[in-house]
Amino acid sequence: MRARSSKACLSAACFILSASGIAVAAGPASAPAPAATAPPVTALKLIGRVHARTAFCQTIFDHAQASTSAALDNDAVFAETSDYLSKADLDENAMAKPKAVWDLQRSYEALMARSRAAIDESKALRKAADDAPTPEQKAALIAYADALGGAIHRQEILAKDYREFGVFLEANDPVSWQQHDEQLILAHALPAPFWDRALDARDRVPQPLADLAKAEAVHITESHETIIEDEVRAGNNVDAAFTPCSPDVAP
Repeated sequence: MRARSSKACLSAACFILSASGIAVAAGPASAPAPAATAPPVTALKLIGRVHARTAFCQTIFDHAQASTSAALDNDAVFAETSDYLSKADLDENAMAKPKAVWDLQRSYEALMARSRAAIDESKALRKAADDAPTPEQKAALIAYADALGGAIHRQEILAKDYREFGVFLEANDPVSWQQHDEQLILAHALPAPFWDRALDARDRVPQPLADLAKAEAVHITESHETIIEDEVRAGNNVDAAFTPCSPDVAP
């Protein structure tokens, strides 16, 4: 993830959001860049709580906390799945493929349930912004809700890829590297059928599922990067949207 900064948030240290309130977070001014194979660090981080001063503040905190928590929980799932698929031995271990199919389906269901609830909360936050005491706070709340809603929508799209890859795994048999190499030798030795003579012999040989899982892990990580960008945009509006409700700010 490219380094991004704002008054409110850096990739490793952001803001406090909870059902009971908000406060600006303290944290390091910068963070080490993640390794190329590591999942991107989320731009949103729940790290504490304070008390809301008004009914309006309580409302926006409630909706923001619910939607943000769901987004963060989904982020954790993406990171875990990417790590798991990059290491899973889906061809040599007889139990690995059924487990992967089961895990992907369960993760898909959990991701979609959280995402749908979170989108409703982000819409409610946007509507609650109409009662903001200043135009500036209203605009910041709407920008926060829109950016976070965009991130959650992208999470839904990525969750559907879980289901599709799980279906693909279920429909295809494991292929050991020995089987792959033997089939590749045959593909080179035998003439190709007329309908795929233009294809390279390697394209006519099934890939090991573990190899395809590694490619899926890369896809999840890269897709997650675009989700992080929306979360960063949400974080950029934290100060203007929520600090006016902080207890140490005069009504």
